[in-house]
Amino acid sequence: MTSRELVYKTLEFNKPSRVPRQMWVLPWATEQYPVEVAKIQADFPDDIVSAPAVYKEPLKTVGQQFAVGTYTDEWGCVYQNLHSGIVGEVKDPLVKEWEDVEKVRVPEERLTLDVGQVNAFCKNTDKFVMGPCINPFERIQYLRGSENVYMDLALEEEGFMALLDKIHQYNLKEFGLWATTDVDTLFFMDDWGAQNSLLIAP
Repeated sequence: MTSRELVYKTLEFNKPSRVPRQMWVLPWATEQYPVEVAKIQADFPDDIVSAPAVYKEPLKTVGQQFAVGTYTDEWGCVYQNLHSGIVGEVKDPLVKEWEDVEKVRVPEERLTLDVGQVNAFCKNTDKFVMGPCINPFERIQYLRGSENVYMDLALEEEGFMALLDKIHQYNLKEFGLWATTDVDTLFFMDDWGAQNSLLIAP
């Protein structure tokens, strides 16, 4: 049974022979423990993999995402990173006032995805292939700042709703594009958890 078949059996509750695997790690893990990570990957190879995202127009990023220093992502958010191999934090959000919403540029370059390369990858693997992760709650925090977002959720001001809509409309376009490819799944996720509880009560 291939990895792809195994994952489909699992999703269908159709008596899979075992639980599918995917070990997601940040570069920090492979930098600090290269032998141990390699052994785990050799003994328990992934059944689930990510499709390559190749764009005909390069993303407007600056710096290296996991390097010490600053990194600017395709939305224009600037991350400060103090440790190699992990994701930094946005200390100075772009949308300080609601008029700043108009200055937010969505990364249209991501809509120039090379669908042919994605489909070729899917055709040449027996793994279960995922498209990109979309994380709307994290994205709005990067643009607005976490503390501001908590207040925004309570107040539901017009500017906040406009920013939410801008992110949502873009996500629909990106998901729609990936839905035309041969990936096995599209997914989105967000981090709503603190160490001891949810960030916001249900």
